[in-house]
Amino acid sequence: TEYDVISCDITSCDGSNWTNVFTINCGTESGIVVGDCVCNGLGLVGKIESTGNGWSKVVSIIDEESSISFKLARRTSQLGICHGDKDATITGYMMDSESNVAEGDLLLTSGLGVYPEGIQIGNVKKVTYNESTLLKEIEVEPSANFKELDKVAIIKIK
Repeated sequence: TEYDVISCDITSCDGSNWTNVFTINCGTESGIVVGDCVCNGLGLVGKIESTGNGWSKVVSIIDEESSISFKLARRTSQLGICHGDKDATITGYMMDSESNVAEGDLLLTSGLGVYPEGIQIGNVKKVTYNESTLLKEIEVEPSANFKELDKVAIIKIK
């Protein structure tokens, strides 16, 4: 797939935490639309939530409302869902309870949903089996460092 990339600066945060929702200095004049994918040099940051002339709001992947379909980099047939939580971290689960997901595994976007396929999300830092749900649950260390974000890139699929 071919992409156009638009580089933008973060101009402000919404509330007390840069990591959940923030504003960038590019908008409709640059062709940005709601749902566009936002990354930095390290990995997935979030998606465009709203946009106008000269600005856009980004909701990050560590926001409680975020949800991402992923695949394991070393075994792309193994899929799961991860989401932000109230502690500004990422948790999730594997679709197959027999999955051999392990600490250190790299997660990539699956291409199902709003995010293009193959963007780095982060690495698994903990795996547990939930007896109640019969699912393997994971905690993820995001690839992007949300405490040091100042520039992002918007990925536009051609």
